[in-house]
Amino acid sequence: MENSVKFRNHFSIVLPNLRRIIWMIILAFASAFLQEDLEEAIVTVATWIVLIVVLIVWQIIVWRKTWITVGNNSIIIERNTRISRKKNTIGIANISNVNLEQGLFAMLLGTCKLKLDTNSLSTANATDVTIVLKKKQAEELRALLMARITGEELQILENDKEADKNDQTAAVRCTDKRICVDTGNILVHGIFSSRFIYAILIPLYILFEFVTEMDSADIDYFIQEVGDFAAATIGITLFILVAVVSWMVLAMGFSLIRTAIKYWDFQIERREEKLVLQHGLTKKVNYSIPVNKIQAIVLKQSFLARVFKRYMVEVVNVGMNDDEKEAQSFLLPYCKKELLEERMRLLLPEFVDCLQLKAKRQPKQVWVVWIWSVLIYILIMCGMLFAAVEFLPEFLGIVCSAILVLSVTILVGKWMGYKTKGTEFGEEVLLSVTGSFSRKYVYMKYANIQYITLKQNFLAKRFGIQKAVVMLLASASNQAQEIPYFSEGKIENIKKRLLK
Repeated sequence: MENSVKFRNHFSIVLPNLRRIIWMIILAFASAFLQEDLEEAIVTVATWIVLIVVLIVWQIIVWRKTWITVGNNSIIIERNTRISRKKNTIGIANISNVNLEQGLFAMLLGTCKLKLDTNSLSTANATDVTIVLKKKQAEELRALLMARITGEELQILENDKEADKNDQTAAVRCTDKRICVDTGNILVHGIFSSRFIYAILIPLYILFEFVTEMDSADIDYFIQEVGDFAAATIGITLFILVAVVSWMVLAMGFSLIRTAIKYWDFQIERREEKLVLQHGLTKKVNYSIPVNKIQAIVLKQSFLARVFKRYMVEVVNVGMNDDEKEAQSFLLPYCKKELLEERMRLLLPEFVDCLQLKAKRQPKQVWVVWIWSVLIYILIMCGMLFAAVEFLPEFLGIVCSAILVLSVTILVGKWMGYKTKGTEFGEEVLLSVTGSFSRKYVYMKYANIQYITLKQNFLAKRFGIQKAVVMLLASASNQAQEIPYFSEGKIENIKKRLLK
């Protein structure tokens, strides 16, 4: 006998849909203000009012006629108005994530947004279902769904509720079974993951050179020998550098503050067959991730993190990083390798052994394969030089300098890419390492791979190497994982492991 629960969304789900009405009201008064005739203005405002009332009534009707039914095996979302009828059925077994979100407005109302994601490549880039309920109801519904997804007993879920209720003091929150990250570590994570720091360093270095090398005697020399224009140019350049550095510093400071607010009170815990992750100050989020839905583990290092030997961890599944606002969601913030392994042993012991895999560097033949792109680059640069000589000879020095800087940058990038990228085909796990200055490790179990696409140009075929793209069941940003060049002879081993 099926135990079904039928309910409607909380009325507050209507409010975000009414935001456009505010703009319509503004437009109505603007239209009336522009009317010269009073009667025409009244007619215009009346027309807009009728339209706004119709939209409000329609939104309320849609809310009243939309019902959500949770059964043993499926969730049915049904809307039955006189104008249209819509019915969406989702298998509970296909749900990969059950997430709770609560913004400031929701905190005031005591409501909570429950978001569901399903195991589907076609819908992996967007959240499939959003339900708004009172917080207690949302937590009870999530407990019910997680019990049916993971096969756990409801008593275990009741224990989860008790664990959440006990989150009143830091001494209780931070236990041997739960990892808590304080604000200081979150700020350190923000520094390692911030892109602003690299934008600051170069202008700061140039500014430092200006300040230390230039003095009043140099400025007087420029004024006497070259003229006021050169001195003014130096002054403007110095001002621009100061402005750029100041703006970058402010931007980085704002980014760190935003990171601290977003990941405030960061906690993650392993409960039976799922991970529970929660954080946030102005927007509280609570993720429940079934372990059997995790498709891959990702270790990331920015260039700064490589220098200081720090790593961060993300999980790949449908639901994490599928929303533009969640693009920076992670499992563990930047920390040292020893601490990372200790935390992974607590949270995901199924993947700890994978971290011991060492990637093998790309075959040396890859340098020959890259000759093709180098030749194209040389042809483009020669074209630029020819154009400069023929049409802009006065800028020849600038063009040559730009080509030199660009060439050195590309060469260093290629060398760093060769030193960084690699692959390892383990018995159960495929490891892919990509990047150049930054680095990304992706550990994928063969059982979770949807399919592999092999790529090979004529030079790679001649030297017996190829690269690949692995498709996973994940959000759009994580679906395709690059596999760097590897020996062609390993293909048969890959096929056997995939079939196994």
